Amino acid sequence: MILFTKDISPLERVKSIVFDVDGVLVDVSQSFRKMIIFATDYYFRLKFGVKGRSHLLTFSIVERFKRIGGFNNDWDLTSMAVFIYLNLYFKNGRPETLENLKIPEDDFLKILNNLHKKTRLPGFESLYSEATKYFNEPRATENFDREMVEELCKVLYAGERTEEVYGKPLNKNNLIPSRLKKFNLYRKEKTLLNEKFLPNGVSFGLVTGRTPGELSLLKERFPLLFRRCVKITTDDGVEPKKPDPLVLRYYLENGYTPLLFVGDSRDDLETVNNVRKYFNKDDTYFAAVVKDRSGFEFFRSLDADLITTDVNILLLAVSNN
Repeated sequence: MILFTKDISPLERVKSIVFDVDGVLVDVSQSFRKMIIFATDYYFRLKFGVKGRSHLLTFSIVERFKRIGGFNNDWDLTSMAVFIYLNLYFKNGRPETLENLKIPEDDFLKILNNLHKKTRLPGFESLYSEATKYFNEPRATENFDREMVEELCKVLYAGERTEEVYGKPLNKNNLIPSRLKKFNLYRKEKTLLNEKFLPNGVSFGLVTGRTPGELSLLKERFPLLFRRCVKITTDDGVEPKKPDPLVLRYYLENGYTPLLFVGDSRDDLETVNNVRKYFNKDDTYFAAVVKDRSGFEFFRSLDADLITTDVNILLLAVSNN
């Protein structure tokens, strides 16, 4: 277990801790990450009848999307991956199997990096726009169905609880068979944060890219944390989204600083950077939760205030000043 800090003072003075959810409270490598991979495959299986058992994406590709920023929303990430492969599907003569459609991981990463370099702006809209010019393949645009991508993601993640979590399907005539509900990927999430380590005398909050329904699945796991949260921000279509500094505005204006924002993505870190820039608040800090040395080096290169491999060690450090 590692706790790296440039300065111990944030841990001594913090008044509030605001958590990202995925990768901080729960491990989503077997839920949302697999949802992205499976949804991309099933898009081609269901829409074009493509056969095969290979996966078009890898965990490394998903991680690269997260590190370039702008893809905190997993539906955006899945949509961009699908659109890239739609262009490859038509450019390469409509392969009939996933094995023949799939390109090497390094080749996909080169495409993604090239698109990112050309836009210099993170997120789905800018990369999608650049990809239409980069590939110049109108058939990909014609066959891109964002609604289908979202419905696939919902069913694969929430399974039998899809309507409870998301409501009725957007498209009543969608191609998604009910058998995909068997995956129930949300059940595979592992708890990372132990509530017994939540420090006393500190306020808490949540800022997440999850929808309100997705977040509700975690309330039974973290009853104490949810009760102690002064504010919870979800991707409800109304609240601002990371890395917009306004996601932390409530805490800044209501006496909850010094504040420690705990996350695991570039968007999380940029949220704090933007708070410092636009609100001139130097008492807002960022702590990164990482899995491995690669993550550690990534956040060190971005000058994160604190880095840990275990969110509970961070909480113990706050409790013990």
